[in-house]
This record gives sequence, structure tokens and C-alpha cells, in this order.
Amino acid sequence: MDYAQLMNLDFGRLQAAADALKKAHTDAEKFAETARGKASRVGGGWTGHGTEKPRQALSVQEPQLLQAAEAFRRLSALTTDLRSGLKGYRDRLADYVADMNSRGIVRIDGSGTVTVVDRKRHARPETRAAGLDAQTVRREIDAVIDEANDFDTDMFGRIRGVDAPGAAANFAGGKPAFTPPAGADPTTVRDWWNSLSETDKVDLITSQPDHIGGLDGIPVVDRDRANRLVLDREHREATDLVRGLELEQAKPGADESAVGKQIKAAEKKIAAMRNLYLRLNPEDAPRGERPATGHDLPTYLLKLDTEGRGRAIVALGNPDNSDNVFTYVPGTFARLDKVPNELAKLDRALNHAIKADGDEQTAAILWLGYDAPQNLVTQSPKPDYANAAAGDLSRFAKGLRLTHDTGADFRSTFLGHSYGTTVVGFTARDKGLDADAAIFVGSPGVGVDHASQLRLSPDEVYASRDGFDPIYVARNHFGADPTSPRFGGRTFLSKVPGVTRPGRGHTGYFDANNPALENIGKIVVGDDDITGDRPKPGNGPATTSPAPG
Repeated sequence: MDYAQLMNLDFGRLQAAADALKKAHTDAEKFAETARGKASRVGGGWTGHGTEKPRQALSVQEPQLLQAAEAFRRLSALTTDLRSGLKGYRDRLADYVADMNSRGIVRIDGSGTVTVVDRKRHARPETRAAGLDAQTVRREIDAVIDEANDFDTDMFGRIRGVDAPGAAANFAGGKPAFTPPAGADPTTVRDWWNSLSETDKVDLITSQPDHIGGLDGIPVVDRDRANRLVLDREHREATDLVRGLELEQAKPGADESAVGKQIKAAEKKIAAMRNLYLRLNPEDAPRGERPATGHDLPTYLLKLDTEGRGRAIVALGNPDNSDNVFTYVPGTFARLDKVPNELAKLDRALNHAIKADGDEQTAAILWLGYDAPQNLVTQSPKPDYANAAAGDLSRFAKGLRLTHDTGADFRSTFLGHSYGTTVVGFTARDKGLDADAAIFVGSPGVGVDHASQLRLSPDEVYASRDGFDPIYVARNHFGADPTSPRFGGRTFLSKVPGVTRPGRGHTGYFDANNPALENIGKIVVGDDDITGDRPKPGNGPATTSPAPG
């Protein structure tokens, strides 16, 4: 549920549903009483096979009707509570929006977009101190919406938990006849999702969280709700698995070494999921374990797959209502248990983007939606991993456009590091990448010989390589070096502080004080005043970092 949906909820329909359920409760009780009376009168005092079956049938109906009556009573009460609670969140949000609009510093429109209308007052320190700046206002709005969604999910979970044969399913209207398959076109998914009632959406999220959470074209908030359910279930199942394996290991004659390896693998998965949980719910983190992000944007889980090395897509801030969105694709060695390290890099890049333009809302996404190479010698030189990822990344980029609150009017940038640059490049070349800009750092090549072949404007294709990055020796492995003048894109400065020999240069693009971070932040928000950019082709010599040695 987004801003517009909360503000325009039809509380009359919820009240009508509660009233209908209350009437169903009364009717079911009457039917139960009727069935009891008829059962006692069947046969007019006669006994035998001819009267026993009807009497048994009516006797069975009575408890079923009483069970249904109790279910309808509870459903009516829960629906009333749902209406009251959501109306409270709607009224609270409406009052806040009216107050902020009346002050004349920012304006909040019907979609929840926050726009600065008085830049002079907005720039004053006292405005931010009073919580009247655009970023704080957006956070306050998101906080209310998140609370409303949590309440909504909890209430519908309680509604679905009502124990009556068919009662909850009938109340939910049944499952839609058509559900798009995995990998469906995001436009099809978007149109299908928008055609559903809120009740149908909740039913699908709770009954098919893996499927719904992985469909591009479904809003971020809804995917997050589904994937949190997946995370809870996977963590519970992995924990149960470890307990079972420990019991197995303790049995006489058990292969302790083999079982021990299974336990270790399961515990590694549990640790990875715990890290994800704490990132999603920092308020639950023990003292000293809360991530130092440098910002207070909420985290959303857009995909989770714990099979094999694992996959995850994590958003910092809500892409659906942000002015700038950048998606980071990591390279070799990326996997589920490395997500905290990748998110730490993303935090630093995001903070620089926020610094570059604090008046606009910026969100960042970690896209580990593919199986990354895990060996530099036997896997990284192969194009297979990038080819396999291209379709998924292309659909994801399209889905970002389709679910955005403003109807796709935002700046979308894709940032790849190392083999991740190859994934981004192959996607743009082969499947199309719905993006405004692409950034390549530490690249072994992006699958083309010229920036124009990526089907993006060459002026919005950026690349950088640290002077001590050993990737230099493989810079042409997947096509032309994107930092070379003949590639036709733009370059920016990278320099890992304190590094004077090859090695650390490849992993340090996101290190603090590396000028690459400031340049990435500027590109993300559309500021092309970057350092280390060479003149446009034909206007003079290129200025690129020297090769090591």
C-alpha cells in the first residue's frame, strides 16, 4: 500500500464488509438452530435406516454452522478493527500533509511526492532542525505508510487465521484465476496486480510469498512484505534443520564429519539471514550490532533465494517514490553471506549521492539477482554468468519504471563493479536496459567496443579504473576497455587512499575518501561536474589513470 492507496482507501466498503459478516454470523446461528430442530423431528418418532441418514446429515450440519457463525463473528470484529486502524493512519497522514503544505516550504501532491517550493527558506539550517526539509518530510510520510502496512499485514494474517471451512477463503474472494509466471513481462505483472483488490493482494502475498516477492512489476512495498515472510520461513526451516542434524550427529555410528559439514553450511545460511533481518529491522539489533549506515532510510527486501550460494535484492530507501535510483551489481565472489559487505559499499555511495543533492530523494539497490562467479581463474573469464543474468536484470530495470509513483519520471542509474560491469553491459547490449546512465568501475569489459552499442547515450556512460587495479591486464577481455578514449564514453577519477602497488586497487572503489565515491554520487543525481573526465572525443588528449608499474 502506497501513499495514494492509503489516502484514498474506501472505508465505507470495509464497514459494509464488516456489517455483511455480522449478518452472516446471525444467519448462520439461525440456520444451526433450524438444523437442530429438524434433526429432532426427522421420522416423527420412527427409527430405522430410512430416518437415520437424514438425522445424521442434519446433526453434522449444526456444528459446522455454529463453527461458521463463530468465524463470521470474529471476521466481522477483525474487519471493524482493520477499518478503524487504517482510518487512524490515514487521518494522521492527512493532518501531517495539511500542516506541511500550509507552511509553504514544501508541497506534497496526491501521489506523495515532496517538492521544494521555497528554496531560500528550505536551505536555512533552522528548517532542517525543525524537521521541515523535504528529506525529513518524506521520511515522516514513509514512516506512517510503513506502520499502516505493518498493521494491514498483521490484521489480514489474523483474518486468514480464522478457523472455519471456506470462511476466510470466501471472505477473501478466492484466488485470482490468473497469476503471471516467474519471468513474466513486468507490464503484464503491473496490469494484473493493479486489477486486484487489496484483499486479493494480501491473500497472494501470504499464500505465495516466494512467487509474488520475485515478480518485477509489483510495487516495492508489496514485494518487501512477501519476501519478509520468505525470510522468516527460511530462517525457521534452517534452524530446525540444524537441530535435526545435531540429533543425527549424536547417534552412534553417525558420520560426524559429513553431518558436521551440513551443520556448518546451514549455520552459515542462518547467519546470513540474521544479518538481513537486522538490516531490515535495525530496532531489533543488539547494542553494537546495528549497522552504521550514515543515513536513516528504511530497507526493503525485493528478493530472497537461499538455494546454492543464495541471491538477494535489497533496496535502501523506497525506489518507487525516489527522484534518483541507482542499482549496484556486484561481481566475482558476491553471494548471500557477503551481502553485509556489499550493503556497506552501497551505503557509502548512497551517502555521497544524498550529499550531492539533498533536496531530492535518492534510493539505492543491491542487485544480487544472479549467480556470480566464485573463482577468478575458472569462472570469471567466462561470459556464461552475465548471459544468464541479462534477462533478469533487464526485467528488473523495466519493473522499476513501471511501479514508480510518478509514472517513470525519475533518474535510473546502473552501477557495476568488476564482473558486475559485464552483467550490466551484456544486459544493455542483448536485452535492453531501461536506464538513464551506466557506471562501470574496475571493468574487464562490458561486451561492446563502443558506448553507443549499449543503446544508451555515450554522454551517460561512465567508467573508471584505479591506477593500481590489476584488472588492467584483463581490461579488454569482454570487449574494449570502457576507460579508453576509443570507447566513446566518459571517465572519472578513482584513487584508493594509501595504495601504492597493485592489488587493493580493485576492491577499493567504495573506500572512504576515494574520489570515485564523490563522482558516483554526482552521476547518480545527474550532476556531470565530475573530476577526471576527459574532454569529449576530438577535443584533446584523454586523462586516465596510469596503468600499474
